Amino acid sequence: MKRLLLYGLLYLYASNVFTQVIEWTGKGNSDWHNPCNWSTNTVPACTDSVILPPAFNPPVVTATACFDYLEVKNGAKLQVQDFSLLQAGCPCTPTANPCEVPTFCQTVGGTSFDYAYA
Repeated sequence: MKRLLLYGLLYLYASNVFTQVIEWTGKGNSDWHNPCNWSTNTVPACTDSVILPPAFNPPVVTATACFDYLEVKNGAKLQVQDFSLLQAGCPCTPTANPCEVPTFCQTVGGTSFDYAYA
């Protein structure tokens, strides 16, 4: 029983160690993949939580973007352009099913897809 409890605590610790909360600043431009646009000066990884507040330069995704959790604040905007992919929790491919809920996977074709919370 003690061993099971120890393994459980180690798992919880390890899962929290690698997760960062990264907030969009838009200080450089609107490019999601520009590290200067993020509060940590790094582009989010698949294990990171992303917060998008309202910004002068809202983020534009033009290639694969990865995150674990996405929060779009009131008044914020996210633009995903031609054939970009946002992914969290699963690789967003037809062979990835079943993905555990909650996940957000969006493949975009055409010109653009805007997500805004108002």
